[in-house]
Amino acid sequence: MNTYIQKKIANMKLTLSEMSGGYKRMVTSMKKLGFSDTLKLIWDDLFAHRSLGQWVYLLILGEFSALAGADI
Repeated sequence: MNTYIQKKIANMKLTLSEMSGGYKRMVTSMKKLGFSDTLKLIWDDLFAHRSLGQWVYLLILGEFSALAGADI
């Protein structure tokens, strides 16, 4: 049992170090681009260039997740 927990903790530490490395690379790239180019890329990724079907899908998906968290 103890080795199982130790393996899980080691995996969590590895995952956290990978995540922090990814964030560092992302921040470095954002610094190179500058504030306005970073905002433009975020806008393009989240809002621009989506079809009507993609918007409907996202709205429905968001509604289901909101209902799942609601106390009905």
